[in-house]
Amino acid sequence: MAAIDRVIGAAVDSVKKSGVLEAGALMATVSAVNSDGTVTVTRGDDTYPKVRLLSGYRDPAVSDTVEILKTTGGWVCVGELRTTNPNTWTTLTLAANWSPFGGAYGTPSYRVNGDGTVSLSGMAGRSPTVASPTTVLTLPAAIRPPFKQRFVTQVSSSAYAALDVNTDGTVVIGDYSGNAGWASLDPVRYRIL
Repeated sequence: MAAIDRVIGAAVDSVKKSGVLEAGALMATVSAVNSDGTVTVTRGDDTYPKVRLLSGYRDPAVSDTVEILKTTGGWVCVGELRTTNPNTWTTLTLAANWSPFGGAYGTPSYRVNGDGTVSLSGMAGRSPTVASPTTVLTLPAAIRPPFKQRFVTQVSSSAYAALDVNTDGTVVIGDYSGNAGWASLDPVRYRIL
C-alpha cells in the first residue's frame, strides 16, 4: 500500500470514529471543476455541487472517478479512485527521427507508481544519429516533474549522456561527444507528488 493511501485511510478512519461522518462513502464522477476549489460530482441522476477537496487530490478533472463522504460540514471528496492497473505501461510518442529501438529492448513507455513516482522504460533509437543535445520525446502533461530531473544513459557503444526530464515535459539527451544512436529510458524514475 502506498504511503498516500495509508494517510488517506487513516484520515477517513479518524473521521469515522469522530462521529462527524453522517453517511458511508459514495463513488461518483466529477462533472465540473469549480473556480472556488470545489468540484461538482454526479452519481446516477443525483448531482452534488460544491464538494470540498482533500489536499491530496491536487488535479481534479472532469470524468475522474472519485470517492465522496457526507460529513456534518457537507460533502468532501476524498480523492480520485484508481480505474486502471497501476502496473500498466503506457507507450510514449517519440520525437521526429526517433523510434522504438526494437529487438530485446522494450518499447519506450511510462507508468505512474503507487508511491507518487513515474518510471520510464524501454529504448529509443535514432536514425540518422545526432549530435548533442536532442529531444527524444515530450511527456504527457499529467506526468511532468515539478523540477528538472537529470539521469545518466548510454547513447552509443562508446558514449554516455545526461538525460534531462524537464518541467515542460521534454526528455533531452545532451553532454556527450560524438553522435547518439539510441537512448535508454530505464534509469528514469522521478516524483510527481
